[in-house]
Amino acid sequence: TFGEFCKALRRLGYCGDMNEVWKKYGGGPEKHHLLLKDIDPEADEIVNSFLELLAENYGTLDDAWKQGFGKSSDETIDEKQLTEVCGKLGYGFSPKALFRCLQPAAGKLLITIWDLDPSCNRKKQRGEQAFLRAQQSPTAIAAKRELSAKASESELQASHKEAAANGNLPSQKRHEEDLKVGAAFLPKLQLALRTKHGSTAAAWRMAMDPKFTGSVSFGNFLLVLEDCAFQGNVKALWKMLSGDRTTITFQDLDAGAQKLLDAFRASLLQNFGSVTEAWAKGLNEIGRGKVDKKDFLDACEKHALGSNPEKVFKALLARPGQRSLCKEDMRALLIGIPPEQIQNVWDGASSAQGVDPLSPRDSAKVRVDEDKSKDRIVSSVDGFKKMLIGKYGSLFSAWKNSLDTDHNGIMAQADFANACRDMGIKNITSLWGQLDPMGLGHVTLKDFDNDSNLAITEFTALLLAQAPTTKEAWTQFFMDPKKALGTDLKKFTVGCQEIGFGCMPPEKAFKLFRPEAGRHHLDYHDLFKNFDRNQNFPGKEPVQPWSKDQATTTN
Repeated sequence: TFGEFCKALRRLGYCGDMNEVWKKYGGGPEKHHLLLKDIDPEADEIVNSFLELLAENYGTLDDAWKQGFGKSSDETIDEKQLTEVCGKLGYGFSPKALFRCLQPAAGKLLITIWDLDPSCNRKKQRGEQAFLRAQQSPTAIAAKRELSAKASESELQASHKEAAANGNLPSQKRHEEDLKVGAAFLPKLQLALRTKHGSTAAAWRMAMDPKFTGSVSFGNFLLVLEDCAFQGNVKALWKMLSGDRTTITFQDLDAGAQKLLDAFRASLLQNFGSVTEAWAKGLNEIGRGKVDKKDFLDACEKHALGSNPEKVFKALLARPGQRSLCKEDMRALLIGIPPEQIQNVWDGASSAQGVDPLSPRDSAKVRVDEDKSKDRIVSSVDGFKKMLIGKYGSLFSAWKNSLDTDHNGIMAQADFANACRDMGIKNITSLWGQLDPMGLGHVTLKDFDNDSNLAITEFTALLLAQAPTTKEAWTQFFMDPKKALGTDLKKFTVGCQEIGFGCMPPEKAFKLFRPEAGRHHLDYHDLFKNFDRNQNFPGKEPVQPWSKDQATTTN
């Protein structure tokens, strides 16, 4: 019926004019239903001729399944078993085409008794006798067999060959139409993937093929498209991408992106031998663990890597909004590599057979050595500070968010040790001795970074000179009306001039106070602990860890 027809089109992702499609296949005011032969005459002939043979020889669905296929009602058959039964019955069409028509879903390898005839299934579910066709008298059956024997099988095959040669088979025309429709929907699919995942490469390695098998099946493909809210003819799109195969590759999905990744990977391997070596010696020479766009472009220019590094950087990002790359993001370069070669391309390790396996003890020792090799050996305070700036954007932000987490104005040795462990630094005792040569057991912000201490101390004093609390002064001089308690660099510069901040340029102070690199605005809680979020104590300033009184007491 028209309602069932519309539901089927929606399941396929069709979003066009369903009335026009209904009319195209013969539906209309006078005809309120469609048959299989209206939509696909060839498939109707293939299926009905097989069901007629089963009806003539066995009568009911249960007898055909038990006697013809030799199966119980809870067992299944594959294409080979179906071919054997077709040979015994003298079936005149291709068993492979019949198997595809009976498949309940594309790619399914087995069919059950419920897949043979939907009308018989309904009868069977009601507990009725499931005759494959209406019961006929023995005379009618004999007459029908006599008429079918007179038909020339050679003439039937010749007519099919002639129609195939002229391109007049309905299946051929439908296949050509599907290819055209699929090609039209491919750019829309790529746009949907970029909108959801940032790039087609990120969609492939994060959603479609996270295990790097090199291909994706129709089931996984369909799940990703549903997650991206893709609206289009999914079946035609899959036919266009897969052809006669049951899976697709990234080359089928985005040939341009695959070519870009192949060229960049080839230049990396030519210069460094493996992706891991390229990351350690070419892209991440400083050892920060993250590479932003500017550093990536500079490294590519220095080592002559690829012809379009900006597009490569975008393709390597794993999610929308990501601004820097880590080592794990380089796995995007493994897209298109055969699974047996991935390990060799990644770290240069050979996967050749014939090598004696390691004993459990030696294997455990190798893993421990690999973990120890990842430890960061920092021998100086300057190197430690450089790592903090790389991770947090500034030393003040590192002090506030990592070194002085309880906001009491001092960093104890335990706080320092926890911060070092989080960053993978093992030389903790030596670094602490350089930070605390007097053995006091704690370090203040002035001892750690005098510039940050001077800036925040003067800034706090100037705010308190303008209003009873720092929050009121911040709201008065630095609050952007478009952002709650937030300010950008321009507004911050104007506010610093108004309150008389002069120990350093406002641009330097803005960079010093921001909580992470690349941040374009500051909030009140980026500088101060917001003890009174709900304004319960207006006019009363809580003691800040770097207030002027406490700084004097500490000194």
